[in-house]
Amino acid sequence: MNYYLSLGLACFGLAILWRGRGIDWIAGALIAALVWLAHPIGFLWLAGTLAYVRVRAKMPGWWKLAMPLAAASGFGAVCWYAAHRPALMADWDRGPFYLYNGADQLGLYGERYFALAGAAFILGFVCLAVDLYQRRRGGSSWKAFELPLELYAVTFCAIALILKICIRLRREHGSGC
Repeated sequence: MNYYLSLGLACFGLAILWRGRGIDWIAGALIAALVWLAHPIGFLWLAGTLAYVRVRAKMPGWWKLAMPLAAASGFGAVCWYAAHRPALMADWDRGPFYLYNGADQLGLYGERYFALAGAAFILGFVCLAVDLYQRRRGGSSWKAFELPLELYAVTFCAIALILKICIRLRREHGSGC
């Protein structure tokens, strides 16, 4: 439960710090301390996402593409390191990486929630499609979706690489992540 509390607080902290100025940073620091107390992974996600967004905002034009490439390279380096350290094995659920899209969190509580997870994924996809369609008709740009979709793709890449580590370790050492 602390893990989920940590991620929820991290989202709240990101909302405050996304375009924060002055006193917002004090509130963000207090929330970051609570996030750290709840679970360190939430804190790492908060700090990493905030750094990603801040650095990306300062990059001109096409250089912004360097951010997801650098993140994927960093995850690849972690994947390589963990694959060569059998002592880092953990207990991970296995399955095709494309199923780990966020809606899978509903399935953690049992098979009876798989249909709900599928419905949540489809609803999210339909909402995104409708919004993009309305923006096209209204003449608005899809730029509002650029950064969130980029962050989603980077997160998806990280999960895919973590699962790759688990599958490889299971094949090589007979025990799984």
